[in-house]
Amino acid sequence: MTEVTIASPPRKPVRPGPAPTIGAGSQRAPSSFRDTIQSMWADPEKYDPAQPFAHQPFKAIYCFQRVLSALLLLPLWALYYSLFPRPRPSWSLSQTLLIRFTRRVNKMTEVANLCFATRDPKSEPDPRSLKETQFRWVPALRDGLRTGVVNDVDVKRMHPVGVYVWPKWAPPPRTKADDLERVEEAQEEEEGGLVGLYFHGGGYAHMSAHETSQTSAIPRRLVRSRLFREIHSVEYRLISSAPFPGALQDAAAVYASLVEVQRVPPHRIVLIGDSAGGNLALALARWVRDEGRLGMMGGLLLLSPWCDPSHSFPYTPSSHIPRPNYKTDYLVDTPAPRSLLVHRLLGKHRTADFVHSPYISPASPRLSQQVGLHRSLPRTFISLGTAERLEAEIEALIFALERDAVPLTVHRAPDAPHDPLILRFWDKKVSEDIWKTRSHENAAGQPIRGIPPGNDRTQLPDTPAGRVDGS
Repeated sequence: MTEVTIASPPRKPVRPGPAPTIGAGSQRAPSSFRDTIQSMWADPEKYDPAQPFAHQPFKAIYCFQRVLSALLLLPLWALYYSLFPRPRPSWSLSQTLLIRFTRRVNKMTEVANLCFATRDPKSEPDPRSLKETQFRWVPALRDGLRTGVVNDVDVKRMHPVGVYVWPKWAPPPRTKADDLERVEEAQEEEEGGLVGLYFHGGGYAHMSAHETSQTSAIPRRLVRSRLFREIHSVEYRLISSAPFPGALQDAAAVYASLVEVQRVPPHRIVLIGDSAGGNLALALARWVRDEGRLGMMGGLLLLSPWCDPSHSFPYTPSSHIPRPNYKTDYLVDTPAPRSLLVHRLLGKHRTADFVHSPYISPASPRLSQQVGLHRSLPRTFISLGTAERLEAEIEALIFALERDAVPLTVHRAPDAPHDPLILRFWDKKVSEDIWKTRSHENAAGQPIRGIPPGNDRTQLPDTPAGRVDGS
């Protein structure tokens, strides 16, 4: 890693005073460029070596030059990869340029602490911005369910939790006050329907559940394919609003609402998550299993799940092992900023032991020998790209799930980077291969509405049950 340091400029002598402490000092904005440098140098809250360009004006300058240089490099990259081998022989020139450009721009999220496409989870969206979804508030997790890992005195529960429901014409939620006969009739009519609970990716720091977010390509496609009757996309709290277990508290609240208030049978619910959302889906399934207060969901749909944050939290900086596929993925993995991200995710639980918790890092190497760690989790579909940086930790999760007899199907997208389903300009064939659903069609070619309870042979991908393909 190239270390970036900012030298302290010459300053006029100042009267001695109390040494600055973290969080201390005036909140007044610096009045000059020199004041900015001085405050960043003196106050650890203002300057972090892991993110040297996290504050203005350095942030704007760095981001501008990063984007400009990427644009200027595009023709050079195009010439180079027209003459010399590309990172993957199957890649087109446009795919190669997309990865190079995105990886260079994504560096801003690490060293400049740039968060993109986020929303305030406490605010309601403008109804005029919703063309495909409807927005609902879900009550916070009730006291009787605040047990286990979600019961954290340092993280206050959010009330309420925002949810975007796909499609826009989804029926209104049922309540306990509904007439029992009407509820039973509605359940019979909708007996075949699956309900998805979607958690977006973004490293717990970026993106949103709003339908205009890049990650909304996933619930949009699932609804249009009629694989789900409706999908509830959760606007969970990012680490800028609350550390762990804030996001898990919000996810549990929405799941409990589906089961207890809207009377959706648990086996009709499928948890869907990409990247960090896959991490959250795994944590929710584990919490439901460990606490035993709500019925287990019908399945997990994990797309390039981030399943080992402990990788970014080594015991010493020198023990950091770079993730594979550096040249073939758009994800950046600079050690110091990634460690800082995990620090913020952990909140006050910043211990080497807690980061290896199965709720945080289910694929941690320290958990690899714990047989039965994943036992009784619902049947799971995992998709990953063979060119993505999370490949090794996802493979470790796959091994552990198979060892613990979790019904599992895996799709390996050849030469695909991280989370290819949200990349608008990637090879459409890769996406189509992931979305294929042979097992959801009967002999007449009609979609089968739902997954019957206890039938582990019903799968989402185009593979026989339990088989791992694409290797």
